[in-house]
Amino acid sequence: MKKPILAAALFAAMAAFGGNAVLADDHAAGAIKYRQTVMKSIGDHMGGISMVMKGETEVEDIGLHVGEHAKGINASATLIAGAFKAKVDDPSGSTEAKPEIWSDWDGFVKAAEKLEATSAALAEAAATGDKDAMGAALKEVGGSCGGCHKEFRQKKS
Repeated sequence: MKKPILAAALFAAMAAFGGNAVLADDHAAGAIKYRQTVMKSIGDHMGGISMVMKGETEVEDIGLHVGEHAKGINASATLIAGAFKAKVDDPSGSTEAKPEIWSDWDGFVKAAEKLEATSAALAEAAATGDKDAMGAALKEVGGSCGGCHKEFRQKKS
């Protein structure tokens, strides 16, 4: 009678601890996928702005389109720090995040805040409808992206 109870207890303990390991792996994978989704949304909005500004797509109101994309960048930029707050291991190697994000957390947060500010300025410029003003503001947004990528993002091989 004792052996079946002991076996059941051992099985329950293994299931509980094994389940937590799987849960931790799922959480890490989810955290990485989420932050990649946030960053991809910024890239997609930048792509849309680029297409509109270069005339690769015809839209009636350039300022409206650029402005809405800028607001999308701004909204996503407000999520960056929260999305990266948890440092999780990535055994799959799917992330381009450098360890400097967490070793220079204040610098990383400042870079995210810079993107928030420059994207807000782009939305304001877009509201004027002045294509030159939009172009200048877009250059600042690009500088924010590039500066952060240089310090905190590794290139995939």
